Amino acid sequence: MAGRTAKAIDNRATTSRFRDNQSHPTKSAFADRLRTTLARLDLSDAYFARAADIPTSTFARYKSGDSIPKGDDLFRLSDALRVSPRWLMLGDEGTGGSLVDVADADFVTIPRYRLAALTDTSKGDPLETVPYRKDWLARRLGTTTGLWITELPSDYDALGLEEGDAIICADIDAAGPAEKWVCIFRGPGGPFVARYSNRGTIADPDQSGTSVVTATDLRNGEIFAIARIRARMLAKL
Repeated sequence: MAGRTAKAIDNRATTSRFRDNQSHPTKSAFADRLRTTLARLDLSDAYFARAADIPTSTFARYKSGDSIPKGDDLFRLSDALRVSPRWLMLGDEGTGGSLVDVADADFVTIPRYRLAALTDTSKGDPLETVPYRKDWLARRLGTTTGLWITELPSDYDALGLEEGDAIICADIDAAGPAEKWVCIFRGPGGPFVARYSNRGTIADPDQSGTSVVTATDLRNGEIFAIARIRARMLAKL
């Protein structure tokens, strides 16, 4: 009995070593693709770790090939790098439909503005510009122009957004916001986030507890629509 148990343990150990040895090429290839993409984008590791909401120590392990991301980390990282998660993990040529190889991709720069500088008519001077892949923007948002970045002025639980999150916004034209758009509005107390409804007057929160601004609110002249929120930095909304 003891002999069989020892043999079973030895077999499991051999299988584990075999699996570990098999995984090393995958980790190494993943790390190579990650490092290559980082070099092409010419932005710091700290920037991407922050953009992907991944601890810098974990990001360093991914970059060195000591480990590979799983689950949400993979998707957050691939979105931050603007590449397909399938390509990042497996190196497949099929990089997610309309996304082209990062070496051949065209980039646009999106300005980032300070939330406190936003007014009803101006955004102030940009703090910086952030490069984004045009094909990623076109596929996710349907546009590559008229976009800008700021921080979220308040929590918005319905979409899992928290105050301070970096968000991609678009200006709202003279026609005003459309039904169900999530927007940044400015009221007497400052900027806030709410869903827009072109119906009549609605009580402040809807049935899900989400703040709602109506066409009547805008006509009263105390609340102004500043921008439509198109995406958190890593996800379309």
